[in-house]
Amino acid sequence: MKKSIILAVILIVSMSISFAQPYFGFKGGLNVANVSINNDEEVDTDVRYGYHGGLFMQYPLGAHFIIEPALLYSQKGYERTIEIPIIEDIETKINMDYIELPLALKFDINISEVHIQPAVAPRVGYAIITQYLENDEEMDFPEDPNLFDYGVDLGLDISFQNQFLIGARYSLGLADIYDDDNDDVTTSHNSLIISLGVMF
Repeated sequence: MKKSIILAVILIVSMSISFAQPYFGFKGGLNVANVSINNDEEVDTDVRYGYHGGLFMQYPLGAHFIIEPALLYSQKGYERTIEIPIIEDIETKINMDYIELPLALKFDINISEVHIQPAVAPRVGYAIITQYLENDEEMDFPEDPNLFDYGVDLGLDISFQNQFLIGARYSLGLADIYDDDNDDVTTSHNSLIISLGVMF
């Protein structure tokens, strides 16, 4: 029974995509990135300002749903100041840049040709740049970085004239960014993402 339902859903989605008119586009914008650390100690971190950019497609599924896969370059990371009495404080910066594949499911509300689109987007990513700096000097990571990342993005896009797109999303990381054996401490990305896009 379950297999039949799954096959029926796949068939419906495939038929919807095959008969739909897809839109292609590119988008980019601002990343305000930081991390969350789930340990018993309070650790203060500062944001890293970066950017994202890449290509996306929109496939309408009926009147009110859209599937939007994308391929993005996205900058993440954080900063932290380690205060040491008497001697100079250590300013650390962790820069991790990813190739990401989000797959958004969007609900499309059309109001006078303005499309309001709440979205949820599971995503996976792979870090192609990892950089650890202490007082602006590049050093080896104290813990090996985990190159694979995954999470979910929640947000809202607004499309108008079937051509322009503006959106904001909160990106919640679910993977530990460090490849260590300490299960008691998990450091994961979170970001505010603001995008502008053009479709054609």
